Amino acid sequence: MLIAAMLLSACGGLSSKEKQIVGLYYNPAVSDREPVFELNSDGSSVMRAIRPDVLTLSVKGTWHMAGDTLVIQHNLATVTAEGDTAIIGTVAPVFKAIVTDHTDYTMTLVRACVLACAVAAGMTAASCSSPSVSEQKDDLEQAQALIERLDYRSAQSICDEIRQYQTKGDARDAKVLGRLSILYMKLSDAGGHEENIEYAYQCFLEAYSADSIAANEYYSSLSIDEMPQGMLLAGIVRNTIRIPDMEESDSVAIK
Repeated sequence: MLIAAMLLSACGGLSSKEKQIVGLYYNPAVSDREPVFELNSDGSSVMRAIRPDVLTLSVKGTWHMAGDTLVIQHNLATVTAEGDTAIIGTVAPVFKAIVTDHTDYTMTLVRACVLACAVAAGMTAASCSSPSVSEQKDDLEQAQALIERLDYRSAQSICDEIRQYQTKGDARDAKVLGRLSILYMKLSDAGGHEENIEYAYQCFLEAYSADSIAANEYYSSLSIDEMPQGMLLAGIVRNTIRIPDMEESDSVAIK
């Protein structure tokens, strides 16, 4: 009875789908001793890329399910390697893939790159390219749906991932950044991470920096339901920095 109670307590923060996914998952082609995925009941995770007799790369993090999608946030400070470290590339901060099937020991993923890292040819894990603007927009619509279902943690994860693509890459898109800013305001309204207003502010400025005309088009077309977030965000920006294109706009968001 005590053991059962402890197990229930350990899985208490997981959804029913996440409880089904908890476990160790192997790729028999490379190792039947070390799992590629460790998805623990406390929300912690370990992922490994294994090239037999050459290199084993692992990274700790946290995991959750967003619908049918497995989302893992890597803690890059925990990356460890055993073997030929000369072939190690970079590890992406977020791993995301759709789970189409799983057994007690194996998992089938769509659009997965086993560790989302860049290593030499022949490595089990391959590098993941950034999603297209269209895919990012689709992901943000998924984040909106998650917010509506009160699944703020999953929505936060998606927004954080897209923000990293947008603010650290060369292919910025003003409307994606604008959408991100509004979603971060909604997450802030829901009592999420304290830094969400700062993220919204950054995305707002990045949107105007990327394409001020497209940014004005986005903010001027906000729905009635999203006007409060747009007006509050514009007020925050207007009190801290002057953006001529924004001030000259007839956007509803800044009236």
